[in-house]
Amino acid sequence: MTENETFPFPGREKEAEQLRGLVALNGLAPAVFVYGHAATGKSAVVAHVLGAPSVVDVNTTPTPPLLAAAVAAALAASPHRTVALDHVDAAAAWQQAAVAALLRRAAAEAFGVVVVAAQPRRVLTNSTPCVHVYFAAYSAAQTRRILVQDCPNPAEHKLWCQFVELAQNILQRPCRDLNELRHICALLYPKYILPIKKGRLLPDERFKLQQHVNQYFRNVLDHLYTRRVSSAEWLKDHDLEDSRCLNLADGVWKSGSDLDLPYNTTYLLLASFIASYNPKGLDVRFFARASEKSLGSKKIKKSMGMMKKKKLRQQLLGPKAFPIERMLAIFYRIKEDAHSDQDLESLVDIQMQVTSLVTKGLLHRMSNVARLDEVKCKVNISLETAYALAARVRFDLSKYLHDFKA
Repeated sequence: MTENETFPFPGREKEAEQLRGLVALNGLAPAVFVYGHAATGKSAVVAHVLGAPSVVDVNTTPTPPLLAAAVAAALAASPHRTVALDHVDAAAAWQQAAVAALLRRAAAEAFGVVVVAAQPRRVLTNSTPCVHVYFAAYSAAQTRRILVQDCPNPAEHKLWCQFVELAQNILQRPCRDLNELRHICALLYPKYILPIKKGRLLPDERFKLQQHVNQYFRNVLDHLYTRRVSSAEWLKDHDLEDSRCLNLADGVWKSGSDLDLPYNTTYLLLASFIASYNPKGLDVRFFARASEKSLGSKKIKKSMGMMKKKKLRQQLLGPKAFPIERMLAIFYRIKEDAHSDQDLESLVDIQMQVTSLVTKGLLHRMSNVARLDEVKCKVNISLETAYALAARVRFDLSKYLHDFKA
């Protein structure tokens, strides 16, 4: 087996070989400056080539005596008379001055120094000649090879590779940090295989598995990338058996008991449910005033005739896309019926609430984002959730639904 086949850092064979050649000179070479973006394998490769005892993290040496003692111990442990200083770019001013002094001392006493940092700094490179070793960003293929190595269970290697390919396709643009990608993959893989563990889906049903896990990817991009919550908090809030999670088979919210929405937003979601399931031609029947119904009586009879010809109920046909204007008209009418004495002009910004529902995944936007003239959405809650929300605001939902059975 060749060295490249056993090397644990894919895509860093060239840099590791260059470091080995410089370290083999036993301090006769100039200082080595290793730099590159975060999560490109700098510290790991240096520790692999030199050995972990030869690496000093300057962030862990808050005083000059501690830094001097750590450097002396690393030199004593190194068979190549070479010490590596990691995270120098994040060091304090006195630490950077101490590193510059160490570089001058190394040139006089013939021992090697490897400086690891994200960005080059003149204070380090002007004092003594340095050989620069640049760690470029990983390519997509190299990133995939690294992620594949993180397989948690060798028996699920094929399934893990399938998930890594999906995760990389979704996260390639918004997130290229390897540490973040590894973190997200480890976090969401149990969600991905849960339908398989439960016997609801097969490993070959890749499209359905992707539909199931898409909601979790959206949550991760919203909350984890900025690290506003820890991994433990996220897992607690998205427990595998939590009733707030999406139904594993169809991606529809099944329980409304823990769905905490503002009062008016709840009415907006109920109006969206009605607009998604009721035929448009029956809006006059359910929402028009007595004086208005006579004008639309012919349209109502025509719509009722078409409904009788259909064999499937609206509940079985599933939700349909509706224009936002229609949903708002239903919203204002059911709000007026429920609270005839409330001033509708005092309601908060409706558009902001609609955007919030889309963000939470309770509404799906069906129209093209570029089209501003007509925005269409589709509701993403079950009948049980709709009834639970209606009961919370004391709204008789059954009064406005056509051909529905609980």
